[in-house]
Amino acid sequence: MTDTIERPDASETIKKDTGFSLRISEDKLRAYIFPKGDMNSNITLDEIKALLEKEGIKQGIVVDSLITEYLEAESIDEKPWKIAEGKPPEAGRAPQIKYYFEIDSLKIGRLEESGRMDYKDRGKIPQVKKGALIAEKIPGKAGTAGIDIYGKKIMPPNIPEVKFLHGKGAEKSEDGFKIFAKIDGRPEVQNDGRISVLNVLQISGDVGFETGHIDFDGAIEVRGSVQEGFRVRGKSLNAQEILKAQIDIAGDIVASGGILGSTIKAGGKITANHIHNSTIQAAGDIDIQKEVYDSKIETNGKFNLERGNILSSSISAKKGITAREIGSMSSPVCTLVVGVDNMLKKEVGNINGRIAQKKEEQRSLQLLIEKLQQEFEKLDNEIEDIPQQEDRARFQQIALKKNMEELVKLNDSSKIAKVKEAIDFLDSKITQIQGSVENLLDEQEQVMETITKHQEAIKNSEKEVENLRDKINELTESSQNEKGIPVVKVSGMLFAGAHINGPHASLDSEEDYQRTIIREIKITEPDSPLDWEMNVSPLR
Repeated sequence: MTDTIERPDASETIKKDTGFSLRISEDKLRAYIFPKGDMNSNITLDEIKALLEKEGIKQGIVVDSLITEYLEAESIDEKPWKIAEGKPPEAGRAPQIKYYFEIDSLKIGRLEESGRMDYKDRGKIPQVKKGALIAEKIPGKAGTAGIDIYGKKIMPPNIPEVKFLHGKGAEKSEDGFKIFAKIDGRPEVQNDGRISVLNVLQISGDVGFETGHIDFDGAIEVRGSVQEGFRVRGKSLNAQEILKAQIDIAGDIVASGGILGSTIKAGGKITANHIHNSTIQAAGDIDIQKEVYDSKIETNGKFNLERGNILSSSISAKKGITAREIGSMSSPVCTLVVGVDNMLKKEVGNINGRIAQKKEEQRSLQLLIEKLQQEFEKLDNEIEDIPQQEDRARFQQIALKKNMEELVKLNDSSKIAKVKEAIDFLDSKITQIQGSVENLLDEQEQVMETITKHQEAIKNSEKEVENLRDKINELTESSQNEKGIPVVKVSGMLFAGAHINGPHASLDSEEDYQRTIIREIKITEPDSPLDWEMNVSPLR
């Protein structure tokens, strides 16, 4: 409480025979005296101290000399004068929790170089590896007690305890002051304060402006939809719908409500109610419930649409296609490719493109190295020539110094000055030559460092090319080990006009087929002009 400087009220203790009033602050940490009315000029130090003693004030009283000086002043100010002061308690410091990840990672957006704000990019989702330190408790500090003017102890305020709890996917250190990740995943402070690491990212609504793009190295569960214009990357994805979005998932994708206008790449299976106007690549099977319309789909597994229709689409499935109906009387024709690993061709093409780019980078670096080597040789020649320049300057100096000795004997002061000037000039020239050598050596060292750096970059690039070629061999071998199944099964109607291609044969259907199976077979008849054909037979 702030001390008041008003005159005392009836509750104050007044020592009438001294003519002084005594005021105590509400927190009992300060005592003040001030005169009341006409004051007896003979008030002594002992009387003032007696006043304090009667009130029980014994802590923090000012020294006697200051009280005496106050009393002996020609005129005593009526304002309260502090005569005693206690010591307030010193508050402690509460324990704190230091987080090694962003608790609130979502930002309003990302400012692009153009100055435009990308509100869809709200920052990365924090992720940690197993064993990472994710939180630490910094111990608090106890406060110190104070003392009031009556000599009574004043305890410091209590320090609130801080919860430091771990949940799923996390564990505490033995001393209880650190929390580490037990698994790879997303660190999170939950509602009850527990610090957990979750390998599943659960989104209660849509992937949209509230969440921004999603990039999470784990399972992603979306109760709503992935909205138009947003990107999702992760290990797996389960959502109601995927609407005009870009999806790159290492594993499986489930879109129970369907896929519309999206570009999707999956390293595993895809399950959806329907697919419209989309481009899709999958390493695993694709299972659709109702319909595929105006889409381009490639899979290294099976394509299954047993209860639905394929309309106006191009589908490539290494292990065959099953559908209820393919095409219609009015829709554009469908193109079906079975038994062929189109994804391998694309992947190998992409890798070969990267190899070509690496080779071009190597050629550019080699040209730079050749130019730098020429520069290095040029600097080397310049450095070799410098000692000769220095030797010539020193020989000239020796000759001039001998000439100086003769001139000193002759006491020819005018010529002595000129010779001395020439000797000084040669000294300066020699210093410059030596400096030039150092500069050229430094420049040569920098050139050599750059050459070494480029040579190392070429070596690293060659290793990357070797790894890429190994990747091609690995993909090719894997594809050859998993034989394709060039079969199309239709339980309903296959309408005329469909193009069906296998590894070795093709078929352009000129008529409608009801309940049919089309498979590529090898022709064994010796007189046949073809080795393979697309065989059409009833589906049993």
